[in-house]
Amino acid sequence: MSGPTLAFKSTTPRQPLGRSLLGLAEELLVYILLELAPADLVSCTKVCHTMADVVERTPAVQYRLQLGLAGMVDGPANVAPVSKRLEQLLAYQAASRSGALPIQITSHASGGSDDWHSYRNGTYIHEHASSLTLSRPASAFTGIEKKTVGCLNYRDHIPDPDFTIGNCAVDSDQDLVVVTQLNLGEAPHMYFLSISQEGALHPLAAHPHVEGLVELGVSMDPEESLEIKGDLVAWSITTEVFQIFVYNWKTGKSVWESGDFNDDGNNFHHRPYFLDATHIVVVENMTLGIHEVHPTKPIHDSLLCELELPALATNKLPHGVQSCLQFPPAHSGEAPLFKLDPSLTLLVLRFAACNNPGQSARSNCKTFLVLVPVSTMLAQVERVHHAKAKGQVPGTSERRSSRVVPWKEWSPLGACLLEHKSLADDGYGFDISSLGSRVLISPPEITAADAKDKVCILDACPLATAMHPTPSDSAEPPILMQQCIEDPDWFAEPVHNTLPCRVVRLDPSAASESDWESLWGLTLAEDCLRGVKYCYYDSE
Repeated sequence: MSGPTLAFKSTTPRQPLGRSLLGLAEELLVYILLELAPADLVSCTKVCHTMADVVERTPAVQYRLQLGLAGMVDGPANVAPVSKRLEQLLAYQAASRSGALPIQITSHASGGSDDWHSYRNGTYIHEHASSLTLSRPASAFTGIEKKTVGCLNYRDHIPDPDFTIGNCAVDSDQDLVVVTQLNLGEAPHMYFLSISQEGALHPLAAHPHVEGLVELGVSMDPEESLEIKGDLVAWSITTEVFQIFVYNWKTGKSVWESGDFNDDGNNFHHRPYFLDATHIVVVENMTLGIHEVHPTKPIHDSLLCELELPALATNKLPHGVQSCLQFPPAHSGEAPLFKLDPSLTLLVLRFAACNNPGQSARSNCKTFLVLVPVSTMLAQVERVHHAKAKGQVPGTSERRSSRVVPWKEWSPLGACLLEHKSLADDGYGFDISSLGSRVLISPPEITAADAKDKVCILDACPLATAMHPTPSDSAEPPILMQQCIEDPDWFAEPVHNTLPCRVVRLDPSAASESDWESLWGLTLAEDCLRGVKYCYYDSE
């Protein structure tokens, strides 16, 4: 039996436009938009034309959006009006997206035998004629002016007349320069010097000169890395054995150590990096070991977890591993218009893989890049601490292997694996450098002829592809990016990527033809690229 059809009518009154978000006075709407995160502002631009128009024509809102798209944070509010900061930020974004970042070149006249240079923590370091010059180059867009940090006549203060710098790290906020020396068959040496006192031994160092307890071998050239984080210095040395020391330079105490025999020779990669003041990650070939450190005392059983990279197929072996992690400079005492967001800093690891890495003639090699944000590793640390609180983490008596976390378990927090198709078959002859969320891939020496094909910049800022995806051109892209890599010939399991990344080829017109000649050491700076060019002369 069928009854009459009932027509239902909504009793909810339609919201008047005046009570909706778009019905607010524009001044109030702007105040609301300024409280939103950049990712939410991106969403607002896609809601309707009215909202997108407000975001577009309001300098303060547009500036906030562009900071997020560029992976930047604002500088001091009183540096310049918003309109000026926005103008410079848009200019930086245009150069960055087109691969036309300015290349600032430092030229040196040198006989080539006693020069050493590096660019670390926003400071250019140059050794020549037994002195160490520290300078901060001017920025291209952020408003940082050129500054001489100091000149250190270190030979006047280091008693060893034969001392030669092997590595150097600078922390100008602490008036600190750390220099090391590695000689085959001798113990390693490390000195703590004062910038303001022109290279004198630092008065706050408990032991201004530290000598290693074990002599280096004689059959393998040593490799080292040096990092400063507050009171702690991480120093790694790789020869026939590998050693890592985390040393409190103010108390003179070693707070963390690791070492073992190096059975892989030159094919072994071992590097420590500070994640924050209490955690380090140790890159040991294809694993990332995260340890807890304390600034004043050793921690028993410091390993929190080991993050595995994607497992290779059974017949593939890795080689040529290289890694880099560098936080942006703090710019203490400076007033930049804007600066790189340190919370977006990532670790980049490059490796090649093939069937026969031990042979001189390698065949069928591929080269890969792994990008892992520091925030991802610290999020995994939080997982471990949460599990510890519930009693779910293995104790000290259980096997180390029980703390290994496979890629598929931790990478959803944010990580990606990319194939670089333009590198040499075995991945050698190319360097990687990183700063914040960006990565530069380039050969040690480049010319204008091959700059466009051999140099590229990756940006893994979360919003790097949100509104301006990677530009397409007629050339095949150098980086192969896939959300999921399913290739059983190379990987044991499908590799899922969860980190967006933009890839841009370098525009050779960023430097003149003559500047490209004899250009070495191209590195990333905050808003440009920097290179060193030597003008050689006959020392006779």
